[in-house]
Amino acid sequence: MQLPSWLTLSRRARRNRRRLPLVPAIESLEDRTLLSLLWAYDSGTGHLEFTTDDDATTIVVQVSDGVVGVAGWGETVSAELVNTMSITTGGGDDAIDLSNVTELTFPSFSSEPDSLVITTGSGHDTIIGSGFDDTIEAGNGIDAISGGPGDDLIYGDRNDGGSGDDLIYGNDGDDRIFGGNGDDLIYGNTGEDSLLGGGGNDRIEGGTGRDLAHGGLDDDTILGEAGNDTLHGGVSDDECLPDTSCVLDTAGADVIDGGSGHDSISGNGGDDVLLGGTGDDAVSGDDGNDHIEGGNGQDSLDGLAGNDSIDGQAGFDSVTGGAGDDWLIGGNDLDVISETADIDFTLSDSLLTGLGDDLLLGFEYAQLTGGADGNRIDTTGFTGDVTLVGGAGSDTLMAGPGSDVLNGNSGDDVLAAGDGQDTLRGGGGSDTLDGSLGNDFVRGQGSSGDVLQGGPGLDTLDGGSGYDRVYEWADTDFTLETDSLDGLGIDQLIGIESAQLIGGTSPNVIDTVAVDWAVTINGSGGNDTLRSGSGADRIFGGGGSDLISSGHGSDVLRGQAGHDTLDAGDGNDQLDGGTGNDLLEAGDGDDRLRGHSGNDQLDGGSGVDRVDELIDGDAVLIDGELQGAGIRNLVSVETARIKTGDGDDILDASGFSGSVTLIGGSGNDTLRGGTAADQLHGRSGQDLLEGGSGADWLSGGGGNDSLRGIAGNDTLIGGTGNDLLDGGDDDDSLLGRTGDDSLNGGDGDDRIDGGIGNDQLVGLFGDDVLIGGSGTDSMIGGTGNDRLLGGSGDDVALGDEGDDTLRGQGGNDTIAAGDGQDVVDDETAIIDELYEFLPDWIDT
Repeated sequence: MQLPSWLTLSRRARRNRRRLPLVPAIESLEDRTLLSLLWAYDSGTGHLEFTTDDDATTIVVQVSDGVVGVAGWGETVSAELVNTMSITTGGGDDAIDLSNVTELTFPSFSSEPDSLVITTGSGHDTIIGSGFDDTIEAGNGIDAISGGPGDDLIYGDRNDGGSGDDLIYGNDGDDRIFGGNGDDLIYGNTGEDSLLGGGGNDRIEGGTGRDLAHGGLDDDTILGEAGNDTLHGGVSDDECLPDTSCVLDTAGADVIDGGSGHDSISGNGGDDVLLGGTGDDAVSGDDGNDHIEGGNGQDSLDGLAGNDSIDGQAGFDSVTGGAGDDWLIGGNDLDVISETADIDFTLSDSLLTGLGDDLLLGFEYAQLTGGADGNRIDTTGFTGDVTLVGGAGSDTLMAGPGSDVLNGNSGDDVLAAGDGQDTLRGGGGSDTLDGSLGNDFVRGQGSSGDVLQGGPGLDTLDGGSGYDRVYEWADTDFTLETDSLDGLGIDQLIGIESAQLIGGTSPNVIDTVAVDWAVTINGSGGNDTLRSGSGADRIFGGGGSDLISSGHGSDVLRGQAGHDTLDAGDGNDQLDGGTGNDLLEAGDGDDRLRGHSGNDQLDGGSGVDRVDELIDGDAVLIDGELQGAGIRNLVSVETARIKTGDGDDILDASGFSGSVTLIGGSGNDTLRGGTAADQLHGRSGQDLLEGGSGADWLSGGGGNDSLRGIAGNDTLIGGTGNDLLDGGDDDDSLLGRTGDDSLNGGDGDDRIDGGIGNDQLVGLFGDDVLIGGSGTDSMIGGTGNDRLLGGSGDDVALGDEGDDTLRGQGGNDTIAAGDGQDVVDDETAIIDELYEFLPDWIDT
């Protein structure tokens, strides 16, 4: 990538800039006349103190034969007796040289902090520190300071508001240097130094070692030089030169070149140019439209906000565009594009959409991470390897042909890997995981129950905790065992409790006999052989003539299309042959069998078994055969449930000895029960329901229906419409419900309730109970000792023969007790023993 011409000129200008050496700047300390020097030694503490007035003074501390002296001054003290030292000068231009103060010359000197303190005034001072850890506090003048080989603490301007342009040289050791105000030159030299320019336009050079430098206020020039440095430019437009690690706390348009070393560079606000240089660098642009180059090394580059251009160049780099429409180049090696946001992402080899529309070139890897909401991260168009991480929501993570890592985290996630050797982890929630092609590791993790699909290859499917299911769909044979699935490869199974296997258009063999899980098998097309084990299984033949068998357990077997053979084994099973001429063998248990269409053979086996059919048309059921939409031969079938369609159909089970349930449709249907206790549902239409000889339950539903119990203790319910109910023989219960109904109990002790409407009730024979309900009802008890209860309307009640009890129960009722010892319990009713009903409904 070509750099702008102005940046090239800026680099060239920096290369031509000459570094200022410190040593020539500090003049040689010659002997001077000591105009004013005070000496104080405290024998109790071992402290040696020098002070001067405001005259210019030169202090050169010397040691000769173990005796401390100052050049040009006669006072002396034994060096062995000196533990600490302080020098305080006035406002003159002072020179202090402590280069002879070392561990060799002062063997008893303390190593504690502040053991050697130099404090100067407002003059232009020259200071050379000792071999110990010095504390040097220069005044406000233009000072030249060399700290010496110790770990020194140096203040260029100790007073607030001081503004001298100081030259400070840390020398050896891990120094802390504060330039203060003024345009300072600060050199850390060797060691791990902490350098602060303060106010003014400072130039800071870290030297060798891992340095921390901060330009402070105003416009600074910072050089980290050798070592892995961290440099802060401050609050103005700063310039960081090669061999640095620079963090610019500024909103200006910065130019930063990290040079060699492992650098940390941040442009913050403004349209910055950030160059990592050699080394493993961390570079971030922050706000603004930034240009970032990683250089050599394994760099981490982040444009953050703004429309950025980022070039990783040489090395294995991680590039993040951030918000905005970015131009991102990985470089010459194996590079990764990385983004994290609570947003949907779509990634191809040339484009990443999400936080913006980023143009891509030269990336081999990608890492995309979602947030708390349910995110969709689609990298199917990216040919490299990806790492996709979902957040707390229900995420959809889709990878392409690379060897990918997908982690759903919490939420009900969908993970689909694509080709390659992939690793999928669902995390919490009920997840669906698809490894697709390749030797994949798929793990469900959470306890909510996951669906795992390995796809082609030698996969490891680990459900983790919870009730987990393995799922495969392919035109191949499958063999399932408790710890393996052989089909698209031999997959290792861990923590799997159920399975769903689907074949293709070819004749497939799907065998799950070895497991006691609940499995679902679908043969799809072809003449398939489908076998399950002892779990509660569901097996679907699909197209073709299939051979289906199940073991113990309550299973569901459906042949669907083709001439199928279904063998259910033990358990309470459901068998449905589907279209075609099918053979259904239920085995032990209470089973349900449906031939569907075609000429079928239904064998219920042992237990109480039921034929269950939906026939759109007429049907006749007898022992051993069901005719209608084909012929079904019945073996060991004890009960039946038959439902008709929407036409005017006849369902006749009068020749069947078992109990039946007959259900009409929307037409005018005729339903006839058999000899057992049957249920007949007319539903809509004007239906005729005949119960037969058993204790039957008849419901007319909608329409004007006719219900006949015939023999047995029957229950007849009219429903809506004007219905005719005839209980027939034995003790029946009749309920008209809504509509103007006619109810005849027939023989036996019947209970007859007209319900809502103007009803006609006849007890006929037996000791009956007649309830008129609401409406204007007419009641005749007939023979027997009857009870007639009129209800809320203007009713007419005739006890007829027998010892009857009659009660009007509201309304203007007319009561005729008839023959026998009758009781009339109604003081307001009209007693009319001559009242006669018309004979046309009495004789029903």
